Amino acid sequence: MDVIVAGPPEWRLKRPCDYPEQYPLFSERGGATTVLIGGLCVAKMLIVEDEPDVLLMLSMAFEGAHHDVRLAADGDVALTHLRRERFDIVLLDVMMPVLDGWQVLTTMQGCEQPPPVVVMSAADNVANQTRARDLGAVDFVGKPFQLAQLIERVEGFVPRGLS
Repeated sequence: MDVIVAGPPEWRLKRPCDYPEQYPLFSERGGATTVLIGGLCVAKMLIVEDEPDVLLMLSMAFEGAHHDVRLAADGDVALTHLRRERFDIVLLDVMMPVLDGWQVLTTMQGCEQPPPVVVMSAADNVANQTRARDLGAVDFVGKPFQLAQLIERVEGFVPRGLS
């Protein structure tokens, strides 16, 4: 099990977990580690985005919300991370080099207990939204997006409480 060390006491997370009275707890959920710090959840997440500036912005935003973040700039690197580690959630861009987001989603369908995936794409249309859901994504976010709304939507799919 991965261990995520709690930060300084002034850290404040945005969303309380369902079981604040039971902290500090380390919970294995679907193989990924969710740590409750002061009754608040820290999710282990993978962000897959090929645009360096967008990847940096997303990384800073989710780390600022005290999530344990891994990064991938293409689908091949994402699949490497997914084979080596378990995640609570994946934020996945569609249009990328090497392997695109559709190929990553298709490959993930064959995995045992895949994490929830939120797909992002500038090609925001009904066909892509439907395709994403058909391939197992839990949500689809069009680009450009409001960062605060993206964080809220992604955190809505982070496992709460204990299994």
